[in-house]
This record gives sequence, C-alpha cells and structure tokens, in this order.
Amino acid sequence: MRIQAIRQEQERLFIEWENGDQADFSFFWLRDHCQHPESLNPETLQRTVETFALPSVPPVSDVRLIDDNRSLQIDWRNENFLSEYTSEFLHQFGVPVKLEPVYSLWNNALQDTIPDFQFTEVVEDDDALQAMLEAFLSYGLVTFSGMDSNLEATRTLLERVGYIRQSIFGGLWDFSNNQKHSDSAYTSVGIGLHTDSTYCIDPPGMQLLHCLAFDGEGAYNQFADGFHAADAVQRSKRFSIGLTGGSTNSSTIRKTRCAFNCARVVRSGSTTGGPCMPEPPSPGSVIWRAATRTVRTISAS
Repeated sequence: MRIQAIRQEQERLFIEWENGDQADFSFFWLRDHCQHPESLNPETLQRTVETFALPSVPPVSDVRLIDDNRSLQIDWRNENFLSEYTSEFLHQFGVPVKLEPVYSLWNNALQDTIPDFQFTEVVEDDDALQAMLEAFLSYGLVTFSGMDSNLEATRTLLERVGYIRQSIFGGLWDFSNNQKHSDSAYTSVGIGLHTDSTYCIDPPGMQLLHCLAFDGEGAYNQFADGFHAADAVQRSKRFSIGLTGGSTNSSTIRKTRCAFNCARVVRSGSTTGGPCMPEPPSPGSVIWRAATRTVRTISAS
C-alpha cells in the first residue's frame, strides 16, 4: 500500500494512505521505533536505543517518501543515520484494526452439539489440537471422549494446551464428597451456576473438569454462556446507557467467557485493590437491576 501524502506539523507527522486511511505519529514515537540497526537489534528485534534518553521532540532535518511512496524516510538532525519505515509498518500501528468477534453466542440449544474431541487425537495430532482450541475460543466450552480415568490423563491433556497454574488448591487436584473441607464443592449438594475463583486477582481463564469415578444418580454439570447473557442485557434499552458508561463508570459489565458454569458479569471498577463490591448495590440501582436481569437471562437460556 502506498502513502498518498505526508504533512509535518510541529512535533507530529500526519500520513494519508492511498485508500483514504489517515494517522498521525509523534516524532518521539517514530524515533523510538526506528528500525535502524543502531536502534533495533536485527537479530533479537529488541531496542538498543535508550528511550528515556531521547529528547521529547527529536529534531528533524527532513522527511521524505521513497521507494515509490511505499516507505518513509526521516533524516534526524545531529544523528548520522536515516530511519526508514515501510508503509505497512506505519499503517499497522497507526490505523486501528476492526476485528470481528471470534466467539459464538449460545444458549441451551447447544446442549446436543457441544464440540467433542477424541483425547488421543488432540494429544497426538497438531491439527486436532488446533481444531479443539478454535472451538474452545468460539464457544468457551468443549468436551473430550476416550480419556482414561486417572489424573495422568488429565495432566497430559492440560500440558498439551499449556502449563498448569498454581492456585490455593494446588496445580492439579481431585476432590470428592468430604464434609471435612467445609466447602459445598466437596458435597453432593448442587451449587448451581457460578464462576470459580472470582475472589482471585487473576481468575483461571481455562479449566478442565475430569470425572474419574462416579457411583450414583444425577450430578449433571450445568454450563451457561456469560457472553450471551451480557449481550442480552447490553442490548436491552432499559440498561444500555448505564452499562456502556455515562454515570456508572464505578462499575462495568465484564463479559467473561467461562469454561465452567456461568460468568460473573458485575465487576467493580475500583483501582484501589479493595473488594470487588464492598457494599451491595441498591436494589433500585442500574447495576443491581442489570445483575438481576443477567441472572434471569442465564437461567432462561
């Protein structure tokens, strides 16, 4: 893609491409992102220039288009080299890319068509692994067949995807009906839709549930799409203003895709490191009504 025109105004450079896209860059940014070997190691692609040693407005002697308007060249005053930037490089950083969501919204209609993958194929074949990861990215939920009922199989599948993160329970653990833990998760009582570890600063982004043994009736897992619920609430005219900003910037809708159960969509906007919601919101507030609407939407779907 060619550059149509450039215009220098004080400490900034304005660029227009032949397709009509426009962007502007500070000369500080351009100097800091210089591709010359004296500024960027060509082997490691790491900076060798000291960013904080640069002047806030690096002096420029000349700016010109070269290579049939496919590149930009800057002659820095008091420096003995030229910086060159391809049109594609500048376009990549200067023009925001509008990406379509890669996820698919779903409700209980997905129940009979949840993407399922053979354990052995995912573990042994890269194409099968790729297909599984793409399905997980799209739906936030996949199942596996043909797994051995032991923790080694669990570990093998997890480590095929990534490293196992540590938590307050450990990295990889099992649990059963045991009242000594004083935790509903260790009982046979149904605990309903929820998101695990929301009390952590960094909740898990992917979880794997593997039933090793079961002797009884029932015990079905329930899953819900937090994106679907958040989208329904977001599109509701009754809540749209309050949920997208305006006067409710103290709390926001957090659309969290979950691999286990439903998403917690109300999250405090506080940056003080305090509790997510130190006091319950008023039953008449936008956040309270949105949370109620979200729970109802999840239950209905």
